[in-house]
Amino acid sequence: MKNILLLAFVLLSSTLTFAQDKKSLEERTQAVYKATTNSSGDYDYAAVTEYTYPKVFDIVPKETLIEVMNSVLNSPEVKITILDIKPDFNYNTIKKIDNAYYCLIDHNLGMKMIFTLDIPSEQSEVIKEKIKTAMETENVVFNDEENSFTIKKKATMLAIADSHTNNQWYFLNLGDKGSERLIAMLFDEKVREEVGF
Repeated sequence: MKNILLLAFVLLSSTLTFAQDKKSLEERTQAVYKATTNSSGDYDYAAVTEYTYPKVFDIVPKETLIEVMNSVLNSPEVKITILDIKPDFNYNTIKKIDNAYYCLIDHNLGMKMIFTLDIPSEQSEVIKEKIKTAMETENVVFNDEENSFTIKKKATMLAIADSHTNNQWYFLNLGDKGSERLIAMLFDEKVREEVGF
């Protein structure tokens, strides 16, 4: 009888711990999503970096990352805004590897690229095809009146909770230009294989 009660307690406590981890993951995911989407396009880049996996800053200083985000999203040629669309987060299994937790999260991503120079109609199709290839999506629409492209796609981010994060969930976007090299610098092959990124 004691063994059955002990087993029930262990199962119940592990289930509660998992539920708490999943709940905290969902809450942090919503918070990072809110920080990255803004209908006005006025972003608080420092707030976005507060959800970025801290080991990234061993490679790229936080101030440099903020400058890069600002220059990419607000260049003289194009302004990029992340659209506030329904993300439909799909959480993969939380995996524990050594003393760290990992979870891949698939979600919808929408963005608008507004160009400062007029794009002639005949060039819009060529640019549209280049964006489709670069962004790996077929969902690209040109708006002649706004001189903009709206892009919608599926994206994936990696959530990490480990000793570097005080076991709180922090994030990395996957599939961005250059992210593969960064991922290889941050995580060993065992983690990359077991998590599947």
